[in-house]
Amino acid sequence: MDFQPPSIESLRQSDWRRLPEDELRYLQDKARFLRENTDKSILMTNWGPASLGPPSVGSITEWLVMMVTEPDYVSELMDLAAEIAIDNLKLYWEAIGIDIDIISLDGHDFGSQERELFSPAVFEQFHEPCYKKQCDWIHENTPWKISKHCCGSIPNLIEPMIRAGIDVLNPVQTSAKNMEADVLKSRFGDRITFRSGGVDTQRILPFGTPDDVREDVRQRLQTLGTDGGFIWAAIHNIQYDIPPENIVAVIDAVHEYGHYPLEKETLPV
Repeated sequence: MDFQPPSIESLRQSDWRRLPEDELRYLQDKARFLRENTDKSILMTNWGPASLGPPSVGSITEWLVMMVTEPDYVSELMDLAAEIAIDNLKLYWEAIGIDIDIISLDGHDFGSQERELFSPAVFEQFHEPCYKKQCDWIHENTPWKISKHCCGSIPNLIEPMIRAGIDVLNPVQTSAKNMEADVLKSRFGDRITFRSGGVDTQRILPFGTPDDVREDVRQRLQTLGTDGGFIWAAIHNIQYDIPPENIVAVIDAVHEYGHYPLEKETLPV
């Protein structure tokens, strides 16, 4: 591999991942406006250069190789990223405070359609400690809940995410391998909240009938929503080619079936 990563010291002395003042003030004003104008829960998703969560350097391929060939460097990089992230979190808390309810750490995807992109042992070695330092600070110093975005098949990464302190997983790509909704609910549903997974956006929503869509939404509400721990949303963005009648069917089904408290016997079969 020809890629030469930047030195840890050069990153420490640079603006790498540090929160710019103008971005902080924008988020402060936006959060205050939303708090004053909605009664809904407010989630802050900030995936810019000052993102939280674990870091990476180089291309995706170079980074995947480095996690195996340069473990000492990767460990130092993770430690530095966690240190800077906590500095950023202190600034967020001072500026935004209780004007948000949930903070999303990052937008890293660790799964493909078939499996995790790298060994779960690698995740536990490098990523879990980096997440945990940030989650510990948030839970000890703020009332915020912590959300983590991660697409794909990641059944072996959910447990270490929970150990790290992540409260909410988004999306829940039940169309990926080994991500069946009933299995996820059974294994993790009492320890993490699932945000999305509410309708299959790969097969049912684009290609099913309105009745197919309604049934898919009903089943997912029954599976993921029973006893709490579920925030309904589609698995991913609704694309331009979705039939309008299917979008209407989704909305109607959520309004009909998606009211807490959800109990299996209250949902028609």
